[in-house]
Amino acid sequence: MASEKIESDFSFKSKNIPYFKLTGRNAVILGDIFQYLSNINDKVAFICNPEGITCKSCDKKNAALLSTSLNSEFFSNYELTSTFLINLPWNAVWTFLSKPLILGGKKAIPKNLMVKFEDENISFEFNKQIKKSFKNEFREINDIFPQTLSIFSTTIDLYNISQICKFLKFLNSESEIVLFKCENQNFALETVNKSEKCEVDITHLVKIHKNEFPLKTWYSIEYIFYFLKCFEKTFEKVTLSLADKKPLLMTLNATGCIIEFSLAPLT
Repeated sequence: MASEKIESDFSFKSKNIPYFKLTGRNAVILGDIFQYLSNINDKVAFICNPEGITCKSCDKKNAALLSTSLNSEFFSNYELTSTFLINLPWNAVWTFLSKPLILGGKKAIPKNLMVKFEDENISFEFNKQIKKSFKNEFREINDIFPQTLSIFSTTIDLYNISQICKFLKFLNSESEIVLFKCENQNFALETVNKSEKCEVDITHLVKIHKNEFPLKTWYSIEYIFYFLKCFEKTFEKVTLSLADKKPLLMTLNATGCIIEFSLAPLT
């Protein structure tokens, strides 16, 4: 959990999007989301409606999908009356935000960073001194992304994300892929390099809620590691939903916030 309290003020204003504001840990979470998105796709779509803000973005290989839902409870103030799709060139945006004068390398949003909708542009203003605008494809829409069907036979709460990241980094030194193994209330991560196997038993870090069938499925270590690494300081627990030879779903929860990461299995 992030220990420092960071005051942040995001103000979005346009003819159809009046205003929203967020503070504290939620600002840090939003910064983590932006950092993750900047690495998987240059174009990020945000859907804003009266209930909240959602975002879905695939990586360029279409192997991983990040789905974020921030409802009105996530914000200190939230007033929207219409639904809009907002597209951002997030690599360029994050390059600006991650500069020393803005973020200074810290995974947090400064308290005086303002973001405003100005006609077809989105402007980022820091300390009322530094300001940069980005082109925005801004239009009203009627549809929302479809829901993912539930195909999972195993549900697991995974604790101590920082420690899991260390295990994944170690396994990545052995191989680029990892086997998720779950049976008889035990959970382990395994890699194979040529004929050599390396296994890490993480049963002590998990709580298995549902495990109907033995599970053995391969995934890319790189994708899983990067997702967890981005959020290790703001979340203590991630929920895994799995099925044999099926996509992996990892879910992070906070008040008013759901972050879902889906990853295709390796065959």
